[in-house]
Amino acid sequence: MEESPKLSVIHVADRAGVETLAQILFDDVRTDVVVVVSTSGKASAPYLDVQWLIDELEDSARIAVLDSASVALHLTQILDDERLSVFGGAGRVYPPGAEWRSDPYAAPLFFCYPGQGRLTAEKIASCVRLMSYRPGAAVVPRIDAADVVETTAEVIGCPSDSQVLVRTEDGLTCKMLAVHLYPGVEAGRLVRKGQRLSGKERIATLMGDFFPDPVGDDPRERAQQEFPDGSVSLALVESVTPDSSKLVLHPDVPVELLHRAEDLTFLFSQGDVVPVELIWEEGRVLADLARFEEAGPAMSLLPGGPPWLRPDEMGPEDMKGADGETEQSLEFSDHVMDPDEAIATISLLTDLQKRNESVIEQLRTEIRAMKKERRETQASQRPRVHADEEDQFRFELQLSYLTRVQESERLQYPLGEYFLGRGFLVSLNSLVAAGGIGRDKVVDVCADVVCGRAAAISSRRVKPWLTSKRGPQETRPDGAAAWRIRLQVNSSSARRMKYWIRTDRSVEFDSVGVHDDGI
Repeated sequence: MEESPKLSVIHVADRAGVETLAQILFDDVRTDVVVVVSTSGKASAPYLDVQWLIDELEDSARIAVLDSASVALHLTQILDDERLSVFGGAGRVYPPGAEWRSDPYAAPLFFCYPGQGRLTAEKIASCVRLMSYRPGAAVVPRIDAADVVETTAEVIGCPSDSQVLVRTEDGLTCKMLAVHLYPGVEAGRLVRKGQRLSGKERIATLMGDFFPDPVGDDPRERAQQEFPDGSVSLALVESVTPDSSKLVLHPDVPVELLHRAEDLTFLFSQGDVVPVELIWEEGRVLADLARFEEAGPAMSLLPGGPPWLRPDEMGPEDMKGADGETEQSLEFSDHVMDPDEAIATISLLTDLQKRNESVIEQLRTEIRAMKKERRETQASQRPRVHADEEDQFRFELQLSYLTRVQESERLQYPLGEYFLGRGFLVSLNSLVAAGGIGRDKVVDVCADVVCGRAAAISSRRVKPWLTSKRGPQETRPDGAAAWRIRLQVNSSSARRMKYWIRTDRSVEFDSVGVHDDGI
């Protein structure tokens, strides 16, 4: 196995080289991404545009090229799982860690056929950048102190995703690699035109090289200054399970989503960019769902840089595509095709792949729209100012009352005393999570009940809560009487609320739910 020290490219030509490559892949403390490119048995060189991949990724990944089909077969044997191997001209991206050994989709495979080398290389480069969003894989530039001088520079443009052009204080135009500033992120998300950087300049024949100094930055402190309580910004969904999710304003600034009663995978996919309203507590950053029109620009990765997230972002799940699905259906075969049969088969597979990708993309678009609509339904237009659920509800009810009941009417409809039953907020979260009604609507009706205005609104149909269809009104030993009210009208499975009027005329909210469920 031969490795170029400058470009981190490994050429694997024999069994010993394969075994060394396997050791690199199986290293659980490895922090860099490894791209393995295979060579088809029908070709003398990879179909993939390896040189373009080298130029684009620079030092943000290690690239290994399997020089023949026989070494690819040996790698498959060592990996002991065909779903993890790479062969036939394809390329595979192996992330750090050990997860990919049990989940082949964590190390995506990208098929490549003659004439698709550049296109496939671009897909692989995008995949590498997404995998490198996590901080920690710092890239130290290889420079000789004798060749450089300290200077400052101004950004003048980004000719590619991996390169930045700067002009130093002495007027020299230099090239800077984005990976030396922040690994795994495209240049256009790191810097903006006119941004100033300090670093080292190395003079070359036509264009100099610029090596940026480490940027002194406390992202959490910066985030709190830029996004105080009540601010709405964009966050990236790094991971999601039915019960939990990890969202980040910045790779080093995680936020905790406030409690949700439903399966979170109905709201998010890994890699989604979502608007959130922020609350700062000691040692924690809390977030509630918000609407895109309320969100300002996302946080920058570095001080003075552009927003690192965009509202129309597609996540790693969207990157898997039909490649991952096709991979699972492949089987090795001893059948040898003649040239005409091989060409026809490749043409058919390519056509099917394009059609599958079109259908899958359409489904993804529909799913993203559904999840966005579900999040929008659950996002309140009233600001989140309290981490405590009851305090927040009381704030929203007070705001609803003040904005919906005119001052001239408040003597007639004063806001009285009220209490929240033990399970009320749980039922409210569950009802809103199920869809079909927004939180603000429920709060508005609660405000109408507390001030007494609900009884004057005929569509609310305030009625006693009966113990049975023709039974008496339900009462409690303390004398409280149960009532019911419509939360919405002219709607299938209309939502209702149960509440109690105590003997002192104060209100106690019991629960909300769907009429068909007994509310």
